[in-house]
Amino acid sequence: TGVAKTSHRTDMLFITFDNKRYSSYNILAFTDDYSYALVGGDDKNSLWILGRKNYINRDLYNWFINLIIDFSFKLVKLS
Repeated sequence: TGVAKTSHRTDMLFITFDNKRYSSYNILAFTDDYSYALVGGDDKNSLWILGRKNYINRDLYNWFINLIIDFSFKLVKLS
């Protein structure tokens, strides 16, 4: 489980998974109702689709996949 802190920038979060070291992550996109967001690391090695629900419909999934490609993240394995 991670812990997030806000930044002075509205498009950035600081997240820690060990309560010792925080890393910055950028909010790359979100839905109009803020129910889902695409969040990625500066190094393009970390990427998450965060949601208020534990599922995502096919159209929204495809929208995120296209954004991931546009942002030049590698689509090697999604889990």
